[in-house]
Amino acid sequence: MSFIFSTFASNFITNYRSVKSERIYNHHLRQLHFIEEVNKLWKKSSSKHPNFKKLCAVASSSTAPRFYITPRQALEKYAQYQRTGSIDVASTLTEQMYLCIFERYEAALAARNGSDFKYSIMQDVLDEPAPSFYISPTAAVVFYYRAMAYKRSLARK
Repeated sequence: MSFIFSTFASNFITNYRSVKSERIYNHHLRQLHFIEEVNKLWKKSSSKHPNFKKLCAVASSSTAPRFYITPRQALEKYAQYQRTGSIDVASTLTEQMYLCIFERYEAALAARNGSDFKYSIMQDVLDEPAPSFYISPTAAVVFYYRAMAYKRSLARK
């Protein structure tokens, strides 16, 4: 009995760590892509000293290379959305992101005739370019400075 429990516990811990590490990876990847977008806009600006808050606002609304959540998170929210008809999230931007993902997911499911490979279909949807970074302009400035601090800490190591 203890062998079965220890196997279950080790599988649970391994799965928890992989999900947590995937979320952390997505968060840092989002930070790095956002920094690249702000820096690209900074280089394109005609002014010698552009307004940084405006740059962050424009960067937050520009297209992102992908969605920065895990397929597991998206499928859990999709199941909740199908059950209740609403999404339990903190911000309207996050709700817009999930609705965009769900529209794309349902279109992909219909195109593949309701395939059983829902996880891989969701992964394909999340790897498509996103309409924006889904960050508010005020949070984008804080996000940028935190991302730069993380990038500097990586350079020191």
